Amino acid sequence: MNKGGKLLVALTLKVIVSLFGLFLMIFFIGEGMSDIFHGRGDGLIPYLPALLLLLFGCVMIWFRIRTGALCMAIGGAIMSVQSRDTFVILVYGLPFIIPGLALWFLGKPGIIKPNSI
Repeated sequence: MNKGGKLLVALTLKVIVSLFGLFLMIFFIGEGMSDIFHGRGDGLIPYLPALLLLLFGCVMIWFRIRTGALCMAIGGAIMSVQSRDTFVILVYGLPFIIPGLALWFLGKPGIIKPNSI
C-alpha cells in the first residue's frame, strides 16, 4: 500500500473511532449518569476509568497517533476484561481495540508522519 493509501486508512479509522467514541459518550451521559446520580449505577462505576481512557484516546489520535491509539486499545481491553460478557466485548471493546492497534502500527515512524492528518 502506498503512502496515500495509508493516510486514507488512518484518516478513515480516526473519523470512525471518533464518531463511535462520541456516540458512546453521549450514550453514557444520557443513560448512565442519571443512574449514577440517583444511586442505581453501581454496575457502571467500574467501567468509568476504562471509558475515560477510551475517550482520551479518541481525542489524542488527532494530535499524537500512537499515544491515542495505545490509550484506546488499553481502554477497550480493560472494558472487555472487566465485563467478561461477549456482547460488551463485541460492542464496546473490539471497536476500540482493533482500530487502536491498527493506528498504533500506522503511526510508527516511517509509515506515516505522526501529525500528518
